Amino acid sequence: MDERDIVLNSVLEELKNKKLITELEKDIVDAIKVFLEQPIDRNSIKTKINEIDLKYNTYSDLLMVMPQDSLCTLDELNDAEMRNNLYLRINVLLGRRVNRKGDSI
Repeated sequence: MDERDIVLNSVLEELKNKKLITELEKDIVDAIKVFLEQPIDRNSIKTKINEIDLKYNTYSDLLMVMPQDSLCTLDELNDAEMRNNLYLRINVLLGRRVNRKGDSI
């Protein structure tokens, strides 16, 4: 278990223990569960990445920070890269969750 797994497990536990969970938080929980699955299921990861991109437009957020020469299709990625790709999207969603909390304060 690497550092990312530990962090995401703690986020997962925090969200599971909430009484009221937002749609965004439910999507975060679902994405973390796919990320933590062992062995890695490429189809599940690919499906989750596409769902997140369609619903939250995370692809455009990532395009702004990714070097243009590193862009490729999901099918071209190895398992570790595919998992990293989902991890990046989870972080984008977590950032949006934090921003929404800040808006309501």
